[in-house]
Amino acid sequence: MSLFYKKTAGLALCTLFSATSLYAQQSISGIVSDANGPISGATVSVKGTSRGTQTGGNGSFTIQASTGETLRISMVGYKSQEVVVGSNKTINVSLTSDQSNLEEVVVTAMGIKKAPRELGYAMSTIDSKELTKTGSPNFAGALYGKAPGVRITTAPGGATSGVNINIRGINSITGGSQPLVIIDGVPMRQNKFDNSNYWGDQRARGNGLEDLNPEDIETVSILKGASAAALYGSEAMNGVVLITTKSNKGGTGFSIDFNANYTHDQIAYLPKFQNVRGPGYSLAYANGGQAEDKFFYYGADRAVDGVTRGVLPATVNFGPKFDGLPTVTWDGKVRPYEAQNAYGKFFNNPNNTSLNLALGHATETSNVCFSLNRTDEQMTSFDSSNK
Repeated sequence: MSLFYKKTAGLALCTLFSATSLYAQQSISGIVSDANGPISGATVSVKGTSRGTQTGGNGSFTIQASTGETLRISMVGYKSQEVVVGSNKTINVSLTSDQSNLEEVVVTAMGIKKAPRELGYAMSTIDSKELTKTGSPNFAGALYGKAPGVRITTAPGGATSGVNINIRGINSITGGSQPLVIIDGVPMRQNKFDNSNYWGDQRARGNGLEDLNPEDIETVSILKGASAAALYGSEAMNGVVLITTKSNKGGTGFSIDFNANYTHDQIAYLPKFQNVRGPGYSLAYANGGQAEDKFFYYGADRAVDGVTRGVLPATVNFGPKFDGLPTVTWDGKVRPYEAQNAYGKFFNNPNNTSLNLALGHATETSNVCFSLNRTDEQMTSFDSSNK
């Protein structure tokens, strides 16, 4: 066979295969929907190939596929489905929601839900489970350590103590650094610290945050940066704290919620003092009437309960070593000569309890929620309590 005939036969064979493959593909159309109606933006692809398309605004699609090939329909937030192409050229698919695959959304200042990656600013969101995990009766204690870049301090006083919040550090020497706090869409003005001069009032008199029960909070969103606070004006130059309280949404009917918390507090660190020697000094330093053993001995006529050994009334703690023996102390009473943990006696190791009861009722047009909280705090300060 000549070379010409071989090339002609090969070309004819390739053309035949291409025509056969082209003839096997057919146009498949259909609609992708869910329980609420058509879904736009769903991806329809032929499994194992690069062919694919997306559904339009009415959920419709058209794609080329051969009999026996598999169509894969997928959409974020829904379970993917696969359908084998048969003789029917129309394929309608109904997707079901996949709760485990839903992306996190946040609510912006205008009440619009967006994915965090679509925002043009940094934002932290803490839900109610994180706030109530520690059982803290104070909003500051509940939020502490849960939002990056946020410094939270609280004055002594337990559940009613003043709350101080700084987002990304202190950015003013003379002015306030407190963020704008918005509770359920209502801005809350709070007292500011005056750091302008020596006589400035730097005391935290408290604010409305101390009246919030962490059990009543649904979410806390913290907006960072100037662009995040653009909608709130100059008051939000230090950031915004958005607080959304629970409102018994998500269903109809009556609901009841009860929880109890028990906590035990203990001072983590105390100053370390030397507990080897008491007050006094050696004769080499000064002669205050002490003996060689650095104790001061009274005459028999000044003995207290038969004890004549005492210590020098000195503020220098280089006296005799503690031995636990009876000694006349500074007030004329006899006590064992041993180290005293006087600093630690100013603090308690308190046991605290908190009880919270919430009642709610929701209908299709309204919802209401009532909550009652009882907190009993012994507090760490000596001989103090908060109820």
